Amino acid sequence: MIGEPEREGQETAEREPPKPRPVIVRVFRALKRYENRRRRRAKEYASQHPFYERMMAQWTRRVGLFTGDLVLVGIITAAIFWRQLTVMQGQLDQMNIAATQTDNLIVASGRSATAAEKANEVANKAVISADRPWVGVDIIDSPTLRVGGNLQSRAHWRNTGRSPALHVIGNTNVTLVPPGEDPPTPMITLPAIATTNSALMPSAGMISLSGDQIIIPDQASFDAIKTGLWAVWFSGRVEYTDSTGASHFANFLGRFDPASNRYAMVNAEAN
Repeated sequence: MIGEPEREGQETAEREPPKPRPVIVRVFRALKRYENRRRRRAKEYASQHPFYERMMAQWTRRVGLFTGDLVLVGIITAAIFWRQLTVMQGQLDQMNIAATQTDNLIVASGRSATAAEKANEVANKAVISADRPWVGVDIIDSPTLRVGGNLQSRAHWRNTGRSPALHVIGNTNVTLVPPGEDPPTPMITLPAIATTNSALMPSAGMISLSGDQIIIPDQASFDAIKTGLWAVWFSGRVEYTDSTGASHFANFLGRFDPASNRYAMVNAEAN
């Protein structure tokens, strides 16, 4: 009877579950088991596939070397391309400079050509001007004043140029202007009746006269002219062409000076 309580105590102890281990211990044991399995599997794979492992290592090394070679080739190629680009850029700059210089030369040549044309034109004009005819009034014969006389005046036209003057037409006119009236203007047109000459050679001349119909009727008129109260004006114009067909003219306007008994030139034009 005495031993029964002790048996009951043992049965109670056997029925009680073991105390759980700490969590940290269980985690470390799980990690240890996982690491053991991984090592075991790696050993099994290495023992079963050593050839493929070596091949993969070799291919990996070769791919790495090939990749490095590609990178090196790319760097060298980039350097070559950069050098060529620099050289081409320099050549392009030189071509642009040459093109600019060519444009400047073209502009300068154009200016030189224009200047040469102008110089040639000036030279031609100078030659033409030097060789062309020049017709103008050379001598003017003044009237002889006397009562009952007239105011006949003569203009001697002369070609002082080096070539003949063609289609020469000349005319003169004497005007008696009373006090208070305006003097005449230079003759700008020729009347229908005028002195003509088909050609006037160099140093040759012709005469135009007028005023022979203006009579000094009495002493009072003579005195008025002699004292300058009445003004006597003499005008003339000549027109002609040169060998090139260019038209030219010359005109004059003079007032009679009783003191010197000749005409004083007031206006003269020519082209």
